[in-house]
Amino acid sequence: MNRISYHLHRSGKTRPAPLSLDRIQAWLPSVPGWRLDPEGKRLFRAFDLGSESCSRLFGNWVAQWGAYEDHLPAIAVQGAYCIVSYTTRAVRGLSEQDFIDAVQLDELYKRRLSHRRMRLQWPNTEAASLPRAA
Repeated sequence: MNRISYHLHRSGKTRPAPLSLDRIQAWLPSVPGWRLDPEGKRLFRAFDLGSESCSRLFGNWVAQWGAYEDHLPAIAVQGAYCIVSYTTRAVRGLSEQDFIDAVQLDELYKRRLSHRRMRLQWPNTEAASLPRAA
């Protein structure tokens, strides 16, 4: 149960409405590189990690981070790309939490990934050396 569902359950309130298109457009500049699906219900980004092994490692890390944040994104690995997609099931669309998590994921990606060495550094672990992209 994510934060929104939990608070709705605890407070007995009804389901909030998803963000309006105006609010979504206001949030989009804060998440460069992220795009909306045609229906405007998902926010997604393809991260180019250089190799499939790097993509899988990054995807696993995003899943663990999402579980920690209690807001799990959809994750797909296609070759050297890891595609991350956010939506909030509790509102059946986008919420502010989706944009907040996208901003946080971008910051973590920038801090943890070194493209020159193709090395991902995870919290509380040694740096994992990965093969360089061809």
